[in-house]
Amino acid sequence: MEANRLLLDHKYGEAVVKGEVEEGARVEGRVYVEEGALIKGGSVVRGPAYIGRETVIGPNTYVGPYTSVGEGCRLTNVEVENSVIMDNVTVEDLGERIVDSLIGANAKVTRGDRRPKGIRLIVGEHATIKW
Repeated sequence: MEANRLLLDHKYGEAVVKGEVEEGARVEGRVYVEEGALIKGGSVVRGPAYIGRETVIGPNTYVGPYTSVGEGCRLTNVEVENSVIMDNVTVEDLGERIVDSLIGANAKVTRGDRRPKGIRLIVGEHATIKW
């Protein structure tokens, strides 16, 4: 997590948006949005943050400071900050904020019957968690 913070602080000194930001979505601060990425309406991405190629954020999603989201991810109706989300991850409909977490490539985290107040995760590649 500390390496991610250092990278975001030193590599991305200004906002760069190569992808698409829909009406009703906001990108605030030092956010790098790669080509092919989409930030959907009702979403906020607050930097420093990195959004990878072909990633879809939203709708109704918050990506907070010090978060890196890899390529091909889908984050829907979720809040996340100070975390690293690797490539091809799906996180949807949790209703609680994910903080200080590392989610491995190709993992899927979705809402189940249990309703925790907060989530801190270290998830390996190709895992599926129904919370």
